[in-house]
Parts: sequence; C-alpha cells; structure tokens
Amino acid sequence: MKNKIDSKSFRFMLDILGFSIPELAKQIKMSPQLLNYKISNQVRFNLDDIEAITRVTGESYDSLFKKNITKKSC
Repeated sequence: MKNKIDSKSFRFMLDILGFSIPELAKQIKMSPQLLNYKISNQVRFNLDDIEAITRVTGESYDSLFKKNITKKSC
C-alpha cells in the first residue's frame, strides 16, 4: 500500500491558511507545477518538502499531512 495525501483536503487546508499554490511554491522554492504534481500524488513529497511547508505555514506535520493521508492499493 502507498500513502497518498487527500488532495482536496490538503488544498482546502492551504486555502484556510491563506496560501495559494503559487504563493506557497515560491516560499518553499519550488515551481508551482511541481507542487501541484506533489499535491495530486503524481510525485511524492520528500522530507525537505514537508519541513519547508510546515515551516512556512506554521502548521504541524499532523495537521497538514497526517490527517489528509489516505491508504490506497498499489
């Protein structure tokens, strides 16, 4: 099984926090296209991505990622 984030919930959390995809991408030094790929589970987030996102948003890993993870079959 692979863990995948719930894209809609993740985007909703970013919206609540006041971040657009382009704005967050700029702040974490990533292209908006790559961030979109990662949010839509086409590319996996790595630890550096997660640390940067939690630092910039001020939110914990659990509130941004863990609650929004779904388990999908391979």
